[in-house]
This record gives sequence, structure tokens and C-alpha cells, in this order.
Amino acid sequence: MKWAGVLSSGGELKGLLAEGRVYRNGEKESARRRKLKAGDVIEIKDMGAWRVCRG
Repeated sequence: MKWAGVLSSGGELKGLLAEGRVYRNGEKESARRRKLKAGDVIEIKDMGAWRVCRG
């Protein structure tokens, strides 16, 4: 998410994960480092959703 410019740091993602606001393909995500595949949809509640275009 940092690489895509959605978040400014890994620490910001860590906080969102701890709050339970991050979903991957409709399921709550808990891991900070996860290999994403083309077609995965990442949603952050109250921020939006993004589809991975390249794997």
C-alpha cells in the first residue's frame, strides 16, 4: 500500500491492521507482509478499495 501511494508508512498500515480495518478479498487481514496477486482487492474501511493489477 505504501508503494501504491495509499499509505505513507508501514507503521500506518500496522495501526490500521490492529484496528481491524484492512480486508483482503473480503476477509479481515492481520499480516503486515502478505504476497499480493493480480486480482486481489484490498479494502481499508473509511478509505476505499484497490485492486492489484500486477502480480
